[in-house]
Amino acid sequence: MLELKGVTKHFRKQIAVEDVRLSILEHEFLVILGKSGAGKTTLLRIMAGLQAADSGSVWMNACDVTRQPPAERKIAYVTQEYALYPQLTVHGNLVAALNPLRLPKAEVVRRIAEVSAWFQIESLAARLPSQLSGGQAQRVAFAKAVVRQPSLLLVDEPLSQLDCELRGELRRLLQTLNQRFSTTTVMVTHDPVDALSLADRIAVMEEGHLVQIGTPDDVYRSPESPSVAGLLSPWGVNWLPLELLMVFPAFEQILSSRKTGPQGITTVGIRPEAIQCAQSQAAPIMNLLEFAVEIGEIRNLGFSQLVHAQLGTHRLQFFADRNASVRPGRVSVQVAKADVLLFP
Repeated sequence: MLELKGVTKHFRKQIAVEDVRLSILEHEFLVILGKSGAGKTTLLRIMAGLQAADSGSVWMNACDVTRQPPAERKIAYVTQEYALYPQLTVHGNLVAALNPLRLPKAEVVRRIAEVSAWFQIESLAARLPSQLSGGQAQRVAFAKAVVRQPSLLLVDEPLSQLDCELRGELRRLLQTLNQRFSTTTVMVTHDPVDALSLADRIAVMEEGHLVQIGTPDDVYRSPESPSVAGLLSPWGVNWLPLELLMVFPAFEQILSSRKTGPQGITTVGIRPEAIQCAQSQAAPIMNLLEFAVEIGEIRNLGFSQLVHAQLGTHRLQFFADRNASVRPGRVSVQVAKADVLLFP
Protein backbone atom coordinates (compact mmCIF):
# COMPACT_ATOMS: atom_id res chain seq x y z
CA MET A 1 0.00 0.00 0.00
CA LEU A 2 2.70 2.45 1.07
CA GLU A 3 6.43 1.88 1.01
CA LEU A 4 9.33 3.99 2.22
CA LYS A 5 12.63 3.29 0.47
CA GLY A 6 15.71 4.59 2.26
CA VAL A 7 14.01 7.78 3.48
CA THR A 8 16.44 10.20 5.15
CA LYS A 9 15.91 13.68 6.55
CA HIS A 10 18.41 15.89 8.41
CA PHE A 11 17.83 19.31 9.92
CA ARG A 12 21.25 20.93 9.61
CA LYS A 13 23.51 18.40 11.37
CA GLN A 14 20.70 16.82 13.37
CA ILE A 15 19.42 13.42 12.19
CA ALA A 16 15.61 13.39 12.07
CA VAL A 17 15.09 10.25 9.96
CA GLU A 18 17.88 7.99 8.74
CA ASP A 19 17.53 5.42 5.93
CA VAL A 20 14.06 4.22 6.92
CA ARG A 21 12.76 1.29 4.89
CA LEU A 22 9.18 0.34 5.69
CA SER A 23 6.28 -1.35 3.92
CA ILE A 24 2.74 -0.70 5.14
CA LEU A 25 0.06 -3.18 4.14
CA GLU A 26 -3.41 -2.34 2.88
CA HIS A 27 -5.99 -2.03 5.71
CA GLU A 28 -3.22 -2.34 8.28
CA PHE A 29 -3.14 -0.32 11.51
CA LEU A 30 0.54 0.47 11.98
CA VAL A 31 1.72 2.31 15.08
CA ILE A 32 5.09 4.09 15.08
CA LEU A 33 6.30 4.14 18.68
CA GLY A 34 9.14 6.21 20.07
CA LYS A 35 10.18 8.89 22.52
CA SER A 36 9.91 12.60 21.75
CA GLY A 37 12.52 13.50 19.14
CA ALA A 38 12.72 9.98 17.72
CA GLY A 39 11.65 11.19 14.26
CA LYS A 40 8.07 9.89 14.31
CA THR A 41 6.28 13.08 13.27
CA THR A 42 8.90 13.92 10.64
CA LEU A 43 8.39 10.49 9.08
CA LEU A 44 4.61 10.96 9.12
CA ARG A 45 4.94 14.36 7.43
CA ILE A 46 7.15 12.83 4.73
CA MET A 47 4.47 10.18 4.09
CA ALA A 48 1.88 12.96 3.76
CA GLY A 49 4.04 15.06 1.42
CA LEU A 50 4.18 17.91 3.93
CA GLN A 51 7.94 17.47 4.40
CA ALA A 52 10.44 16.69 1.65
CA ALA A 53 12.99 13.96 2.33
CA ASP A 54 16.66 14.66 1.64
CA SER A 55 16.95 11.25 -0.01
CA GLY A 56 14.96 8.10 -0.55
CA SER A 57 11.47 7.74 -1.99
CA VAL A 58 7.83 7.26 -1.02
CA TRP A 59 5.63 4.84 -2.97
CA MET A 60 1.86 4.35 -2.85
CA ASN A 61 0.20 1.45 -4.65
CA ALA A 62 3.41 0.83 -6.62
CA CYS A 63 3.61 4.47 -7.79
CA ASP A 64 6.41 6.86 -6.83
CA VAL A 65 4.71 9.80 -5.07
CA THR A 66 7.86 11.36 -3.61
CA ARG A 67 7.32 14.64 -5.46
CA GLN A 68 3.55 14.46 -5.59
CA PRO A 69 1.70 17.27 -3.72
CA PRO A 70 -0.24 16.23 -0.59
CA ALA A 71 -3.61 16.95 -2.24
CA GLU A 72 -2.95 14.32 -4.90
CA ARG A 73 -2.02 11.48 -2.54
CA LYS A 74 -5.52 10.64 -1.20
CA ILE A 75 -4.16 10.93 2.33
CA ALA A 76 -5.81 12.44 5.41
CA TYR A 77 -3.74 13.78 8.31
CA VAL A 78 -5.03 14.20 11.88
CA THR A 79 -2.78 16.41 14.01
CA GLN A 80 -2.58 16.93 17.78
CA GLU A 81 -4.05 20.43 17.31
CA TYR A 82 -7.24 19.10 15.61
CA ALA A 83 -6.91 21.56 12.64
CA LEU A 84 -10.58 22.58 12.59
CA TYR A 85 -11.74 25.79 10.89
CA PRO A 86 -12.61 28.02 13.87
CA GLN A 87 -15.20 30.09 11.97
CA LEU A 88 -17.17 27.04 10.79
CA THR A 89 -19.54 24.80 12.73
CA VAL A 90 -18.85 21.09 13.07
CA HIS A 91 -21.16 20.45 10.11
CA GLY A 92 -19.41 23.21 8.17
CA ASN A 93 -16.02 21.64 8.81
CA LEU A 94 -17.24 18.32 7.40
CA VAL A 95 -18.69 20.02 4.33
CA ALA A 96 -15.44 21.94 3.80
CA ALA A 97 -13.47 18.69 3.88
CA LEU A 98 -15.62 17.32 1.05
CA ASN A 99 -15.75 20.46 -1.14
CA PRO A 100 -12.56 19.66 -3.13
CA LEU A 101 -14.04 16.28 -4.13
CA ARG A 102 -17.04 17.89 -5.94
CA LEU A 103 -19.42 15.13 -4.87
CA PRO A 104 -23.18 15.06 -5.55
CA LYS A 105 -25.15 16.64 -2.73
CA ALA A 106 -26.77 13.33 -1.80
CA GLU A 107 -23.35 11.71 -1.35
CA VAL A 108 -22.17 14.62 0.82
CA VAL A 109 -25.23 14.20 3.05
CA ARG A 110 -24.74 10.42 3.22
CA ARG A 111 -21.06 10.61 4.14
CA ILE A 112 -21.56 13.28 6.79
CA ALA A 113 -24.41 11.30 8.37
CA GLU A 114 -22.28 8.14 8.38
CA VAL A 115 -19.20 9.62 10.08
CA SER A 116 -21.29 11.73 12.44
CA ALA A 117 -23.04 8.62 13.72
CA TRP A 118 -19.82 6.60 13.94
CA PHE A 119 -17.92 9.26 15.88
CA GLN A 120 -21.01 10.20 17.93
CA ILE A 121 -21.00 13.88 16.95
CA GLU A 122 -24.56 14.30 15.57
CA SER A 123 -25.54 16.52 18.49
CA LEU A 124 -22.51 18.76 17.91
CA ALA A 125 -23.33 19.73 14.30
CA ALA A 126 -24.21 23.37 15.06
CA ARG A 127 -21.34 24.05 17.48
CA LEU A 128 -18.18 25.99 16.71
CA PRO A 129 -14.79 24.39 17.55
CA SER A 130 -14.41 26.83 20.46
CA GLN A 131 -17.52 25.29 22.01
CA LEU A 132 -16.13 21.75 22.00
CA SER A 133 -14.29 19.84 24.70
CA GLY A 134 -10.96 18.22 23.86
CA GLY A 135 -12.53 14.81 23.34
CA GLN A 136 -15.30 16.23 21.16
CA ALA A 137 -12.81 18.21 19.05
CA GLN A 138 -10.70 15.09 18.55
CA ARG A 139 -13.70 13.08 17.37
CA VAL A 140 -14.66 15.87 14.95
CA ALA A 141 -11.08 15.98 13.65
CA PHE A 142 -11.24 12.23 12.94
CA ALA A 143 -14.63 12.58 11.27
CA LYS A 144 -13.31 15.41 9.09
CA ALA A 145 -10.42 13.19 7.98
CA VAL A 146 -12.41 9.99 7.44
CA VAL A 147 -15.34 11.62 5.60
CA ARG A 148 -13.06 12.04 2.57
CA GLN A 149 -12.55 8.24 2.50
CA PRO A 150 -8.76 8.46 2.23
CA SER A 151 -6.68 5.49 1.19
CA LEU A 152 -4.28 6.30 4.02
CA LEU A 153 -5.04 7.96 7.36
CA LEU A 154 -2.06 9.48 9.18
CA VAL A 155 -2.56 10.27 12.86
CA ASP A 156 -0.15 12.21 15.08
CA GLU A 157 -0.45 11.53 18.85
CA PRO A 158 -4.28 11.66 18.80
CA LEU A 159 -4.80 10.62 22.43
CA SER A 160 -2.04 12.55 24.18
CA GLN A 161 -4.21 15.47 25.29
CA LEU A 162 -7.20 13.44 26.50
CA ASP A 163 -8.00 12.20 29.98
CA CYS A 164 -8.07 8.46 30.77
CA GLU A 165 -11.79 7.96 30.18
CA LEU A 166 -11.78 9.76 26.82
CA ARG A 167 -8.61 7.94 25.74
CA GLY A 168 -10.33 4.61 26.32
CA GLU A 169 -13.44 5.77 24.46
CA LEU A 170 -11.47 6.91 21.42
CA ARG A 171 -9.31 3.76 21.45
CA ARG A 172 -12.48 1.68 21.09
CA LEU A 173 -13.46 3.68 18.00
CA LEU A 174 -9.99 3.44 16.47
CA GLN A 175 -9.81 -0.33 16.97
CA THR A 176 -12.42 -0.91 14.26
CA LEU A 177 -11.78 2.19 12.15
CA ASN A 178 -9.95 0.43 9.30
CA GLN A 179 -12.59 -2.24 8.85
CA ARG A 180 -15.49 0.22 9.07
CA PHE A 181 -14.12 2.72 6.54
CA SER A 182 -11.79 0.48 4.47
CA THR A 183 -8.74 2.61 5.12
CA THR A 184 -5.14 2.07 6.18
CA THR A 185 -3.96 3.87 9.32
CA VAL A 186 -0.52 4.95 10.49
CA MET A 187 -0.44 6.44 13.99
CA VAL A 188 2.52 7.82 15.92
CA THR A 189 2.64 7.76 19.70
CA HIS A 190 4.98 7.62 22.68
CA ASP A 191 2.43 5.64 24.71
CA PRO A 192 2.98 1.85 24.84
CA VAL A 193 -0.63 1.21 25.89
CA ASP A 194 -1.90 2.92 22.73
CA ALA A 195 0.58 0.96 20.61
CA LEU A 196 -0.12 -2.44 22.16
CA SER A 197 -3.91 -2.06 22.17
CA LEU A 198 -4.37 -0.65 18.65
CA ALA A 199 -1.62 -1.87 16.35
CA ASP A 200 -1.55 -4.74 13.90
CA ARG A 201 2.20 -4.04 13.85
CA ILE A 202 4.43 -1.73 15.85
CA ALA A 203 7.42 0.06 14.31
CA VAL A 204 9.84 1.30 16.97
CA MET A 205 11.95 4.38 16.24
CA GLU A 206 14.99 5.62 18.12
CA GLU A 207 16.98 8.73 17.17
CA GLY A 208 15.67 8.68 13.61
CA HIS A 209 16.27 4.97 13.02
CA LEU A 210 13.71 2.20 12.64
CA VAL A 211 15.06 -0.34 15.14
CA GLN A 212 12.34 -3.02 15.28
CA ILE A 213 9.04 -3.89 13.66
CA GLY A 214 6.61 -6.69 14.41
CA THR A 215 3.28 -7.61 15.91
CA PRO A 216 2.56 -6.18 19.37
CA ASP A 217 3.13 -9.60 20.93
CA ASP A 218 6.43 -10.13 19.11
CA VAL A 219 7.84 -6.71 19.98
CA TYR A 220 6.64 -6.92 23.60
CA ARG A 221 7.91 -10.45 24.26
CA SER A 222 11.06 -10.33 22.15
CA PRO A 223 12.43 -6.76 22.22
CA GLU A 224 15.73 -6.46 20.39
CA SER A 225 17.32 -4.08 22.91
CA PRO A 226 16.85 -2.82 26.47
CA SER A 227 15.61 0.52 25.13
CA VAL A 228 12.87 -1.19 23.08
CA ALA A 229 11.88 -3.23 26.14
CA GLY A 230 11.59 -0.01 28.13
CA LEU A 231 9.44 1.68 25.48
CA LEU A 232 6.97 -1.23 25.52
CA SER A 233 6.73 -1.30 29.32
CA PRO A 234 4.29 1.24 30.83
CA TRP A 235 5.64 0.55 34.32
CA GLY A 236 9.29 0.28 33.33
CA VAL A 237 11.59 -2.74 33.56
CA ASN A 238 13.44 -4.13 36.57
CA TRP A 239 17.07 -4.25 35.39
CA LEU A 240 19.12 -6.72 37.44
CA PRO A 241 22.83 -7.64 37.37
CA LEU A 242 23.68 -11.01 35.90
CA GLU A 243 25.68 -12.15 38.93
CA LEU A 244 22.66 -11.65 41.20
CA LEU A 245 20.66 -14.24 39.26
CA MET A 246 23.44 -16.74 38.46
CA VAL A 247 23.05 -18.28 41.93
CA PHE A 248 19.65 -19.69 40.91
CA PRO A 249 19.75 -23.04 39.03
CA ALA A 250 16.56 -22.05 37.19
CA PHE A 251 18.36 -19.04 35.72
CA GLU A 252 21.11 -21.28 34.34
CA GLN A 253 18.36 -23.33 32.71
CA ILE A 254 17.05 -20.14 31.09
CA LEU A 255 20.47 -19.46 29.60
CA SER A 256 20.70 -23.04 28.38
CA SER A 257 17.24 -22.98 26.78
CA ARG A 258 18.11 -19.74 24.95
CA LYS A 259 21.37 -21.31 23.72
CA THR A 260 23.56 -18.69 25.31
CA GLY A 261 25.97 -18.46 28.22
CA PRO A 262 26.63 -15.83 30.88
CA GLN A 263 29.58 -14.51 28.88
CA GLY A 264 27.15 -13.44 26.12
CA ILE A 265 24.73 -11.61 28.43
CA THR A 266 25.25 -8.18 29.96
CA THR A 267 21.69 -7.09 30.80
CA VAL A 268 18.79 -8.94 32.43
CA GLY A 269 15.30 -7.42 32.62
CA ILE A 270 12.06 -8.49 34.28
CA ARG A 271 8.90 -6.44 33.82
CA PRO A 272 6.85 -5.67 36.96
CA GLU A 273 3.77 -7.33 35.47
CA ALA A 274 5.73 -10.59 34.99
CA ILE A 275 6.43 -11.03 38.71
CA GLN A 276 3.92 -12.59 41.06
CA CYS A 277 3.94 -13.71 44.67
CA ALA A 278 4.67 -17.45 44.89
CA GLN A 279 1.56 -19.60 45.23
CA SER A 280 1.37 -23.16 46.47
CA GLN A 281 -0.82 -24.03 43.49
CA ALA A 282 1.41 -22.34 40.94
CA ALA A 283 2.45 -23.80 37.60
CA PRO A 284 5.13 -26.52 37.65
CA ILE A 285 8.36 -25.19 39.11
CA MET A 286 10.27 -26.20 35.97
CA ASN A 287 8.63 -23.28 34.14
CA LEU A 288 9.39 -20.71 36.82
CA LEU A 289 12.26 -18.73 38.23
CA GLU A 290 11.65 -18.28 41.97
CA PHE A 291 13.56 -16.06 44.39
CA ALA A 292 13.03 -14.24 47.68
CA VAL A 293 12.70 -10.47 47.99
CA GLU A 294 12.29 -8.07 50.89
CA ILE A 295 9.06 -6.08 50.53
CA GLY A 296 9.19 -2.43 51.56
CA GLU A 297 6.61 0.08 50.36
CA ILE A 298 3.18 -1.00 49.06
CA ARG A 299 1.00 1.39 47.04
CA ASN A 300 -2.70 0.86 46.41
CA LEU A 301 -3.51 1.61 42.75
CA GLY A 302 -7.17 0.66 43.03
CA PHE A 303 -7.07 -2.07 40.40
CA SER A 304 -3.91 -3.58 41.92
CA GLN A 305 -1.14 -3.06 44.45
CA LEU A 306 2.28 -1.80 43.36
CA VAL A 307 4.93 -3.44 45.54
CA HIS A 308 8.43 -2.01 45.98
CA ALA A 309 10.99 -4.59 47.11
CA GLN A 310 14.71 -5.35 47.36
CA LEU A 311 16.61 -8.24 45.80
CA GLY A 312 19.96 -8.04 47.51
CA THR A 313 20.99 -4.42 47.10
CA HIS A 314 18.82 -3.88 44.02
CA ARG A 315 15.34 -2.40 44.01
CA LEU A 316 12.53 -3.85 41.96
CA GLN A 317 8.77 -3.44 41.73
CA PHE A 318 5.90 -5.74 40.87
CA PHE A 319 2.13 -6.00 41.13
CA ALA A 320 0.00 -7.93 43.59
CA ASP A 321 -3.72 -8.62 43.40
CA ARG A 322 -5.79 -5.84 44.94
CA ASN A 323 -7.26 -8.30 47.48
CA ALA A 324 -3.98 -10.05 48.30
CA SER A 325 -2.63 -9.74 51.83
CA VAL A 326 0.80 -8.24 51.12
CA ARG A 327 2.89 -6.90 53.99
CA PRO A 328 6.46 -5.67 54.42
CA GLY A 329 8.90 -8.51 54.96
CA ARG A 330 10.49 -11.41 53.15
CA VAL A 331 8.44 -13.22 50.51
CA SER A 332 9.06 -15.56 47.58
CA VAL A 333 8.15 -14.37 44.09
CA GLN A 334 8.01 -16.16 40.76
CA VAL A 335 8.62 -15.27 37.14
CA ALA A 336 7.85 -17.39 34.10
CA LYS A 337 11.15 -18.25 32.46
CA ALA A 338 9.85 -16.98 29.12
CA ASP A 339 9.32 -13.53 30.67
CA VAL A 340 12.99 -13.05 31.60
CA LEU A 341 14.57 -10.65 29.09
CA LEU A 342 18.22 -11.22 28.17
CA PHE A 343 20.38 -8.82 26.17
CA PRO A 344 24.01 -9.02 25.05
